[in-house]
Amino acid sequence: RNLAMPYLALGLKAAAVSTHETHAKNDPKTPSPLLTLAQVYLLSGEPKLAIAAYSRAETLSPESWGIANDLAMLLNEYGTTQDDGKRALDLAQRALTLNPEAPSALDTMGWIHYRRGAYDKALTYLSKAAEVPFTVVFSDSDDPSAGQQTLVATSQLHRKNSDSFGAIITV
Repeated sequence: RNLAMPYLALGLKAAAVSTHETHAKNDPKTPSPLLTLAQVYLLSGEPKLAIAAYSRAETLSPESWGIANDLAMLLNEYGTTQDDGKRALDLAQRALTLNPEAPSALDTMGWIHYRRGAYDKALTYLSKAAEVPFTVVFSDSDDPSAGQQTLVATSQLHRKNSDSFGAIITV
């Protein structure tokens, strides 16, 4: 049972961590407790520990595009080394290979390219994420607000390079 939010709301971070670490140890072949533990770490401001928990979950479910995508996003956002960046790109590519039309996977790939300064590639992926109809039933890790995020990203891209991105800001 997920007790992360009640524990965290009460300021009981140690209890939230302990409970979900115990769940992960008691069910070592299931990624779910690790994913919840990762959320506890993220909500507690510990992204490196969240990355470690997601990494363990990813080894248990290498065919999960959602886990690969979420780990790629975390590595892109909080990674500090070139290896983190390369791993983020590899994981995002795997997520897209497994589910090529997932808006969140397209969005993640766009943000990875954006962070690398590859604005044309970023725009390609972010635009495609915004084009996917949001009436599709999404995976539990998909975010139907990808279109709104894409508009924000496109606006930022437009400010950086108005010649290349002007046509996109017509929504």
